[in-house]
Amino acid sequence: MSERHTVLRSMHDLGLAAWFGGSLMGAVGVNGAAAKVSDSRQRLGVASAGWARWTPVNAAAIGTHVAGAAGELITESPRMLVQSGVGKMSAVKTGLTVAALAVTGYSRLLGMQLQKSSEAPVVATTAPENGTPRDVAARQRQLRVLQWVIPALTGGLIVVTALAGEQQKPGQVYRGVLARMSGIGRRSRGLQQMTAGGMAARRIRGMAGKGMGGMAGKGMGGMAGKGMGGMAGKAMHGMAGKGMGGMVGRGMSGMTGRGMNGMAGKGRSGMTGEGVRAVLTRATSGMAGMRVARMAVAKLRH
Repeated sequence: MSERHTVLRSMHDLGLAAWFGGSLMGAVGVNGAAAKVSDSRQRLGVASAGWARWTPVNAAAIGTHVAGAAGELITESPRMLVQSGVGKMSAVKTGLTVAALAVTGYSRLLGMQLQKSSEAPVVATTAPENGTPRDVAARQRQLRVLQWVIPALTGGLIVVTALAGEQQKPGQVYRGVLARMSGIGRRSRGLQQMTAGGMAARRIRGMAGKGMGGMAGKGMGGMAGKGMGGMAGKAMHGMAGKGMGGMVGRGMSGMTGRGMNGMAGKGRSGMTGEGVRAVLTRATSGMAGMRVARMAVAKLRH
């Protein structure tokens, strides 16, 4: 792509110059001259005639500027990506252009409406008098402000265009590219730090989950062991002190009635000789233990 864009730059600058100069001249010259007309009913008509003759030229100037500005925006888009500050400048310039277009179009619409009431008595193009119709006076008050807004916006465009030219100097390009690269590096480091921080947080949460699980398992195991041991000790103590007599009586009768019958039944049906002997041995030991317990309870009572 060619590095020279003389045609686009000329379209941009000439169109903007005509837009700015024409609006400023109209506010100062056309509207000011119309106020000098002696007949108050002809002042609005004279100003409207002057603006009507300028409108086609102004429209051509605006179109030329917009075309040149769009072409420059396309050709300078690579520099917007690599040079810091160019993107912001382009955004401001685009905003000013859109605002100036809107104000210019609305002002022309108001002027065309005033042209239809060109015989209304007025002090000046943007200044009503006592006999001016209310709708005409309302439009004149709006134009009194807008006639200066257009030169202000287009003058701002000229200033931003000068800034764009300064940004194209070799030193500015060099510093802008370095600033953009530094910014990308800082964002990259920040992203890496955020990623590392997120991974560390996940690891800590995982370790905390595992540690709490192990602590819960060990704690519950210890609590269960200690609790069951304590409960067993207290229960056995209470049983020895209060209910050993009842338990011995009921246990012996139950074992004699149910245990022996069940053991005999099971031994006859499904156990071998060795199994029967083992069961009988355990039962005999249990009965002997119960007798010892009964004797201990009897001594405690005496």
